[in-house]
Amino acid sequence: MLIPVVAGVAVLSGLAWFQSRRVKKGELTPEREKVFVSAMASMKDTAQLRGLADKYQQMGLPHEAEMLRKRAALRDLPKEIADKRHEAFKKAMSSTNKEALAAFAGALESEGAIGAAEKVRQRIASLLKD
Repeated sequence: MLIPVVAGVAVLSGLAWFQSRRVKKGELTPEREKVFVSAMASMKDTAQLRGLADKYQQMGLPHEAEMLRKRAALRDLPKEIADKRHEAFKKAMSSTNKEALAAFAGALESEGAIGAAEKVRQRIASLLKD
């Protein structure tokens, strides 16, 4: 009775090991990308963001690790600075200058503010429709 269970566990362990060997260091698999995107969008705990960044660094994904660290740094900003950034964002969203908005979106993204950058890009798209 115990032999089939042990054999099943051994087979599953072997398959997991084989799968882990197929993923190359530095490869952003769909699973890794899903975790990254989710963390950038919704993870609030800066210690968790930094821990995940360390794991991505170890997996050979320095760009993702850097973006996670930048996201953590944004979350750690003092309230006064965060409020000023929010005011700048609101002002930008009322702009009709597509080139300035595109530059602003790029700056936001480079700082780890992916969601805000996406909203600015949506604003640009709405201006292009008009």
